[in-house]
Amino acid sequence: MSSSDQASTSATATTTKRMIILRSNEGEKFEMEESIAVKESETIKNSLLGSSSVDNSQPHTVPLPNVDAPTLARVIEFWSHRNGEWTSDEEKNRWESEFVEGMEREEMLRVVMAANYLDSRALFEVTCQAFADIIKNMTVDEVRDYFEIVGDYTAEEEAEIKQG
Repeated sequence: MSSSDQASTSATATTTKRMIILRSNEGEKFEMEESIAVKESETIKNSLLGSSSVDNSQPHTVPLPNVDAPTLARVIEFWSHRNGEWTSDEEKNRWESEFVEGMEREEMLRVVMAANYLDSRALFEVTCQAFADIIKNMTVDEVRDYFEIVGDYTAEEEAEIKQG
């Protein structure tokens, strides 16, 4: 084994996981593995690419002004579980389904908006699919009620639109 191979091997053996601090809009800090955050979020990845911190011994802090602390905790929970070890894709998909099934509508809306802001494709897809499954058999009026959408039309205009 060459000396460069030995140096590479010993460096790998002593390497610890780099951590990152994500700061919610209230200022609450969450520490997690940088590699997972970068893998799951294009926004965080781009933020770190633009940072020019001289001190790499301290974790980078990424402010997330559009994400509140409870939502950020759920996002990190999803990312961490998603990057865990799974015995099968079926097991992973089942966990993802259970993750969103346990959420109330307001929480899921905050998570889908955070996923969009963070450019977290997997989380965005899981939450959007959950909403699609919820509303797939609803009428237009039921969907409007579910999402609390207030119409811009008068009753007469709506009746005219519905007629054709």
